[in-house]
Amino acid sequence: MTTEIGDRIKQLRSARELSLRQLAEVSEISFNQIHKYEKGTSVPNRASVVKLAKIFNVKPTWLLFGRDIDATEKRGAVASEEEVKGN
Repeated sequence: MTTEIGDRIKQLRSARELSLRQLAEVSEISFNQIHKYEKGTSVPNRASVVKLAKIFNVKPTWLLFGRDIDATEKRGAVASEEEVKGN
């Protein structure tokens, strides 16, 4: 499984000097789940992506894809939502 989103989560968490435990408390996402995101063994669902994006003050599309996407690209993002959910 890809770790790109996990790498971005870890990068943002480290830049803000948050521990995994602190991020878990703030986000109300379990420590173990965040650890799995960062290691690439699990992909966050839509609700978790939105929570993390708000905490880090980034757009959810940046967290997911490493860049902001425009309206024409969003159709593809919606079509690949199952990938985000890990289905």
